[in-house]
Amino acid sequence: MTHTFRYISATGSQTTIYSGDLIAAVGNIAVLTTSLYAIAATVKLRSIRIWTPPASQGSTATCSVNWFGGPQSPNTAISDTTMSVTVPAKISTRPPPKSLASFWVTEATSTDLFDITAPSGSVIDVSLSFIFTDSIVGTSINSTVVGKSIGQIYYAGLDGTFSSSTFKPVSLPN
Repeated sequence: MTHTFRYISATGSQTTIYSGDLIAAVGNIAVLTTSLYAIAATVKLRSIRIWTPPASQGSTATCSVNWFGGPQSPNTAISDTTMSVTVPAKISTRPPPKSLASFWVTEATSTDLFDITAPSGSVIDVSLSFIFTDSIVGTSINSTVVGKSIGQIYYAGLDGTFSSSTFKPVSLPN
């Protein structure tokens, strides 16, 4: 299945995204009020698009993605900066060939895939293809959760966390 998830940046800090973060972003089912299990067994990142809010007068707004290279691929950085109060910075990027994010990943690998920087209020669209897990008791999501409803699906932020996510999912329970 392929789906585009939308996030809003809560801070402008640079954040590293791991393979397990993408698994958690696809969705997690609550099996206890404090335990979540991933509904996806494997994920492939298709693309990332970022739009920043326009810059304040006299300042700039920059968004970027730094793709981590694999054994046969160097790191690749994509970024855009705006100084306009009416035009946002924007990027649209796909994982470079042979980069770590260009392959199907599972949580078990916990590989650093890329760094993302997006100022507070930025809109981030992440297109993911994924395969559902064969059983509900698949991969346990290692995140502190409290008071979840059993049987409900919850979506982690792009950074794999729930309540304190740097990149919060839009219109999805987290």
